[in-house]
Amino acid sequence: MERATVSIEVLRRAEIFAALTEGDRVAIAVCFRGRRYAAGEVVVREGEPGATMLLVAEGTFVATARRADGREEELSEIGPGEVAGEMAFLDPAPRSATVRARDGGVAYELSHDAMEALRDRCPQAVAAIVTGAVRDVSRRLRQLDDRIARELARGTKAPTP
Repeated sequence: MERATVSIEVLRRAEIFAALTEGDRVAIAVCFRGRRYAAGEVVVREGEPGATMLLVAEGTFVATARRADGREEELSEIGPGEVAGEMAFLDPAPRSATVRARDGGVAYELSHDAMEALRDRCPQAVAAIVTGAVRDVSRRLRQLDDRIARELARGTKAPTP
């Protein structure tokens, strides 16, 4: 499956798109582009420019980041219905992590440019997507805060984001 658009069912399963109406889902589905990734294939690379968000449909993807000592640290697993790259989507800055397919999978990409094109046609959908992305970023920040607190309580060095 190369460059296919996302199905409405995949959008329904994603919490980030929960606030969308069925009509909004239909309107935005054509804005996604998807493909199948082989095991270990890099989807996005830390430090590269980013202006897209990834929606996982099948498989597991892994987000990793380089530590100060150069080692790669696993930050999270991203499964079906979850997104990655929402930070670069909201703020087109360099990617903060590398995302790769663990065992292969299918993911759909939504570009910042596609969202800009949607603003005139479906502004309520754009607002719902941005709100969902902000909630997802906030959830991940809370998880990182908890992780740092646990590391500090154990007396170990806190992980670097």
